[in-house]
Amino acid sequence: MNFERKRVTNLKSSIRSSLPRVLAISVISILLLCAIIVPFACGGDEEEPPEEDPIEEPLEPEPEEEEEEEEEEEGPAEGEGVNPLTGLYAPEDLLARRILGVVIDNSPRARPHLGLTEADVIIEMLVEGGATRFLALYLQNDPEVVGPVRSARHYFLNLLESMDALLVHCGGSPQAYQTIRDGGLKTLDDLRGGGQFFRQPSPGVPYEHTLFTRMPENREQVISRELGRDEPPAAPWAFAGRVDRPGISGQSGQEMTEFRVKFPPGYDTYSTSYVYDDDADVYLRTMGGEPHADRESGEELSFSNIVILWARTNRIPGDTEGRLNIDLKGSGDALIVTGGKGYSGFWSAEDGFSLSGPRDREVRLTPGKTWIAIIPEDTAIEVEGLQP
Repeated sequence: MNFERKRVTNLKSSIRSSLPRVLAISVISILLLCAIIVPFACGGDEEEPPEEDPIEEPLEPEPEEEEEEEEEEEGPAEGEGVNPLTGLYAPEDLLARRILGVVIDNSPRARPHLGLTEADVIIEMLVEGGATRFLALYLQNDPEVVGPVRSARHYFLNLLESMDALLVHCGGSPQAYQTIRDGGLKTLDDLRGGGQFFRQPSPGVPYEHTLFTRMPENREQVISRELGRDEPPAAPWAFAGRVDRPGISGQSGQEMTEFRVKFPPGYDTYSTSYVYDDDADVYLRTMGGEPHADRESGEELSFSNIVILWARTNRIPGDTEGRLNIDLKGSGDALIVTGGKGYSGFWSAEDGFSLSGPRDREVRLTPGKTWIAIIPEDTAIEVEGLQP
């Protein structure tokens, strides 16, 4: 407005005494003042359009172009599909194979294990005497050797049937063989001439903990005995993508960066703990107070997801060995731990194995390997920071 006042003063000083001229100049002055003052008085309205049309606006489409490029880069290559056990891309010819579930010995004398780092999923369950055994599931990757291998229990078969997987084992309980006969099931059993097994004695290690299996030869037997399949198995769970976050929709989740699973009757050697590595987005597994590592490479086992299933567990009446029955044909509660958080859900084996959230909401795991622990219904999980 200082600039306008100068213009008005100059105009006033140039007025002559003559009335016509004064009138003329006055009219001109008024018109000039209006021309100058009005735009400034209405300046807020006149300057709004430039503010609504900023110079940077043409740059807005660039992020969309970047997102489209990222989506294209993350797609499968030609001849690849999604591994239903991990959510990761893999060659389609590998995914069409049969899932092999190898029974792994977890006695302290059998440790450290061999070949577990290649498994897509590992399932841990109780057997008699308070010990646990693993079912290591292989689809995409086959190590040369896996073990030590032990005998099966009937509930191992119940679980693998729901996943359409083939059991690799050495012998089994009477209940396991009864399940095989009743269901007309095929397995790769060292005691029945199936699969490829060998002994690898070690000083101080009892004979029953020295059996290993060769996975490439097992695959050859699957083909020669026509035990394979022509298409990938159904996915037992979903995986988070670029937009979806892992977990269960409708749940914010509880922080679980460190927790412990103590299998009954509570032997420390079978107690396991998991610590979340935020940088790698995986859980590192400790067993019996030591990192759970591979025998040859020394690599510590790590998993993108830890899934806890509660199942009805009881001793089989009249069984002199104290063998167990774990009901894996029905359904039960589940705890899904992924991305540093835990979510409450359910498991079911009534129509193929599956996980779900309350009101059938979808469970989305982090793409990668998964460890599943099946524990009795009355077993508690100890979460760091939540204990009294």
